Amino acid sequence: MAIDVYEIPKRLTKPEYERLTSEQLEVVRRRLHQREADDDFNSVEAAIYTGVSVRTIKRAIDAGKGPERGKTPNTTGSNAVNQHTRYRKVDLDAWRANNRSFDTFTGAFNAFDDLVVDEPWIMAGNRVVGHLFDVGDIDDLMAILASGEVEFLRLDEALRERWIDISLRSSYRAKLASIMETTLADVQSAADRDALDVENAGVSRDSERRGL
Repeated sequence: MAIDVYEIPKRLTKPEYERLTSEQLEVVRRRLHQREADDDFNSVEAAIYTGVSVRTIKRAIDAGKGPERGKTPNTTGSNAVNQHTRYRKVDLDAWRANNRSFDTFTGAFNAFDDLVVDEPWIMAGNRVVGHLFDVGDIDDLMAILASGEVEFLRLDEALRERWIDISLRSSYRAKLASIMETTLADVQSAADRDALDVENAGVSRDSERRGL
């Protein structure tokens, strides 16, 4: 059955959100992910985008660990604000990245063959958050898979992108450098072996000509 996108409001309130079908909710998620970094979300949209409830976001804010937020100016003047909280997409991305449990998963890369395989990377906007298996919490992992934040890239492609966590990026860069160093050493070893074979073959031919 085709989804009537015109039935989906541009701005969602809680009652409208509760009336959405699962197919419509997926359309909303895609729309939110396509917004620009400086676009603002209301509380319901922020909850859908981050994969947590409005209540969870509020509790995080009350605990001093929530995303940055602002207030929407009301109609009485640009300096006045009402109680409609807004979140910028870029701030939600930063909050999600900082509140996931990560352990650097460089174990996917052990040999040169691993470098030419597309691996699952978590993206927040246009920045790399980390490898999918960096996520240490199973609930976070399931939320990421459900939200479609994963992009498949080779390690070198991922390292060419912008990263949120520079130290995490450095770990993967070091792994790439280590594999390349080992690979080049193996190549050099093979070249030295072939050179030695050629040299030994030349000595053998000289010996045969001399009747030794």
